[in-house]
Amino acid sequence: MKFSHPKNGIYWFGGAPSHYFASAHKRLQDLYSDFWFIYQVKGRADIDALGCNVTGCNNVCVSGFFQAIIAVFNIFLKSKPKVVIVSGVFPPLCMFAIIFSIIFGIKFIYLSDETIYGNYRRSRLLFFLSKLFKTIALHFSHIIIYIGTLNYCNYFMYNERFKAKLVHCPLPFNLNPYEVTSGDNCGDKPRLADCVTFLYVGRLSPEKGVECLFDAAEILLSSGKAKFKIVIVGSGPDVEFLENYCKQLNIEEHVSFVGYLEPPEVAKEYRNADVFVMPSHRDAWCLAIAEAMTFGLPVVAPLWVGSTADLVVHGFNGFLVPNNSGHHLARQMAKFMECPDVLADFSYNSYQIMKARSAHGVSFEEELSHLIDCVLMTARTNL
Repeated sequence: MKFSHPKNGIYWFGGAPSHYFASAHKRLQDLYSDFWFIYQVKGRADIDALGCNVTGCNNVCVSGFFQAIIAVFNIFLKSKPKVVIVSGVFPPLCMFAIIFSIIFGIKFIYLSDETIYGNYRRSRLLFFLSKLFKTIALHFSHIIIYIGTLNYCNYFMYNERFKAKLVHCPLPFNLNPYEVTSGDNCGDKPRLADCVTFLYVGRLSPEKGVECLFDAAEILLSSGKAKFKIVIVGSGPDVEFLENYCKQLNIEEHVSFVGYLEPPEVAKEYRNADVFVMPSHRDAWCLAIAEAMTFGLPVVAPLWVGSTADLVVHGFNGFLVPNNSGHHLARQMAKFMECPDVLADFSYNSYQIMKARSAHGVSFEEELSHLIDCVLMTARTNL
């Protein structure tokens, strides 16, 4: 991993970017030669899943714990960054960026689009580290940019010190890359009561909890509810595990893996689906929920997924579960299979929520530009 280190530049550390942030990064790099984005991926599977999003001028990918340490150390030692921007506390790259910023006395902006709450039953150590580094990031950062109500409630509303350095970014909701039209709303879209299509869109990685969705499928089948299918859009390090898990549960006839898709193909899957399920053990803002609702899909998701507090009303356009276990998911998924009116009403409500937001707001690209403007403003003037 070799690249020239601009002195006193601005370095943004985070996980591998979505299409939205990747395109925004490219625009930034066209304007500012000293803007660098350092991404952490989990190997070749992540890079393949993201297509070209993690390649290009001023983008650097690192993979693995030790490579993250080396990358951060080289950047801080050789480049002496003017400002550091950190998106979240995971992956390890972000942890090291926070630590080195504090050690080297470099001002850093903390972009908070995630929560520490979620299902950490598989790793108490992971929960402890998440909470520890989140607390460190909040206390030592010079500016906090936060997205969403859940983040504000979890961290900021009771801490006056945090309030003094907050910058709010509007919520992303209007998704131009998918070219949503009036024909996509649920009023023009027939809903099939005899076979419900549940859709998941996202990375196939441990924190996404897709195996919990498969547990729910097995429970539905064992209870005699077989008129459904599950479509999985995305790729990542857990593809092989999840395919084998489907076979182990004997549900492969009800599950379709379509792999990584570009936005136009993802839009087709949204149009063809009936219900969106996000079974994450923990999640940040989760833009996919906003995408699904734009296409008039009801949502089933755990309470701790970031965007649910702003977009999903329990019993109105979706169901929020207190735990992402298969039993909790299956109980709510069954309601859409048992009552076509619930599916139709919730679909209509999801679309209307997004329509109302779009009517009183700006496009997603404009909101993302606002976030970038906040970063640029704080990086180049406030700090």
